[in-house]
Amino acid sequence: MLLLLLSISNLVVSLAIQGFGSKSGVITPAQAGMYYKQVDIQGSPYVDEVFKKGRTLINGNYTSDALMRYDAIEIKNENGVARTLLRRNNIVAIIDGKTYIVREYLELGENKMGYFNPITEGYARILKRPKKIFVQAQSPNHGYNSFTYAKYEDISTYYIQKGDESAIEIRLSKKRF
Repeated sequence: MLLLLLSISNLVVSLAIQGFGSKSGVITPAQAGMYYKQVDIQGSPYVDEVFKKGRTLINGNYTSDALMRYDAIEIKNENGVARTLLRRNNIVAIIDGKTYIVREYLELGENKMGYFNPITEGYARILKRPKKIFVQAQSPNHGYNSFTYAKYEDISTYYIQKGDESAIEIRLSKKRF
């Protein structure tokens, strides 16, 4: 019985010293030998980082001029505060001469709304959907590879839309032409 009480008291004392939930007593990444390094990110999450002169049209009528940039169309007001333009079919943004329209598109069997740059107009139109993704930095697997920096990569896609139907993604390749 005395031996049982002695082992229980040793267990309680060791847990109090080491910290709960960790048998090794390691509680921070630095104590575990891990460290984090700030790494530069190449590129920008925006099609253009700088706010440029833009114009909004609602139902085809001129609304206002403002400084804008594309990600989810951000407009900078007189006070320098950026706000997001609503995604509506009747709203068009023209930023530095490039038109952005909102259209319904099909993605993974589901209808969504998004901004597109019209490439052609008419009953059947070709649309470009500008998009950027974040690609993590990668350490080399062996001495022959070099370190790959974290970056924002352009993965714009193209769609075709017939009339008022949802736009459908198309794959453009030189082999098909």
